[in-house]
Amino acid sequence: MTPTDPAASPAPRSGSGTTAPEPTAALVERAEALALLAAETARARAGRGRLVLLRGATGTGRTALLDAVAAGAEGRGVRVLRARCAPDKDGEALGTVRQFLGRGPEGRPPFYGADAQAESDRCWEALRAYAERGPVLVTVDDVHHADGASRRWLVGAAERIDTLPVLVVATERSQYDVELRPAGLTHRLPPDLVRTHTLAPLGQEAAEALVRAARPEAGAAWVADVVRAGARNPLLLHALLDDLAGLPAERVPVSCAALYPGAYAAAVAWWLESAGPATGRVARTLAALEETEAAGTRAERGGDARGPELLAGAAGTEAPRTAGWLTAMTHLGPLTGGPGAVRWAHPLLRDAVLAGWTDARRRLAHREAA
Repeated sequence: MTPTDPAASPAPRSGSGTTAPEPTAALVERAEALALLAAETARARAGRGRLVLLRGATGTGRTALLDAVAAGAEGRGVRVLRARCAPDKDGEALGTVRQFLGRGPEGRPPFYGADAQAESDRCWEALRAYAERGPVLVTVDDVHHADGASRRWLVGAAERIDTLPVLVVATERSQYDVELRPAGLTHRLPPDLVRTHTLAPLGQEAAEALVRAARPEAGAAWVADVVRAGARNPLLLHALLDDLAGLPAERVPVSCAALYPGAYAAAVAWWLESAGPATGRVARTLAALEETEAAGTRAERGGDARGPELLAGAAGTEAPRTAGWLTAMTHLGPLTGGPGAVRWAHPLLRDAVLAGWTDARRRLAHREAA
């Protein structure tokens, strides 16, 4: 399960419960995704279900969008069945499916005491029973963490819900990491059975508007500095704004030690953890080398960057994947610069990345890069 996704705040429910919430007011640059989901919800209510996969990098607002769509569906009388997956679960077969089906429409578990195939069939029967009572929205957050049996069940369901009033919406982390990741949920499904939408990072104007909404008194330079430190990432931007709430909008710190209560450093740590150990090593190696190169220069410059071959050698990773990660992160916002001159977008972001390493580990990175 991810931390509470701050890309949007929950839309309020109406007093009557019959008017749908308006999530568009709380989401930023997600109109295309909302339009897709509105169309697919209408399609499912007409009895033609489908699977929709919302993909995006860590912190881009997948959970916020999913929650907003669920709130809107409930406001329109659609039954919502929810599951949230987490990497620390024990991987119980069909655990994710059990989670959203609950005790079933009859109030009793329909799938205990059965072999694997019979249990899968009974789960399908439970979903059909829900659908017989009215339109159903199934939401599965972070489906990349779901157990294998649940993933296979969801793929199978996508092949069978086209004649049912059932919409399945799943979110999936989609980000270039140094380590190769398993194929996504829908890689074997034909396009007519699934609609996929990838959430992009916030544009510069949208990110600046988000910052100005939180600190309307701030000047343009401070706003731009916050956007750089937040890497146009909703998760990082909201965490940083939380930490800056008690500070004047004059200068963004270059050290996490100046931030309280530490939401930004925690968000960066989680962002790195989500990317895996190899990516974490490359990210911190780049930060350690850049930190030393910046010594004796203006801290805001960030120093000179190192090439992928040197970084890969120091981090113990493959150079092609390391080069790909540098390119991807430059596109997403955490890194800036061109080939041969890539660096962290802001000294504060670099400092947060390095927070997971001791001085001894930083010195070791330099020796390995020498």
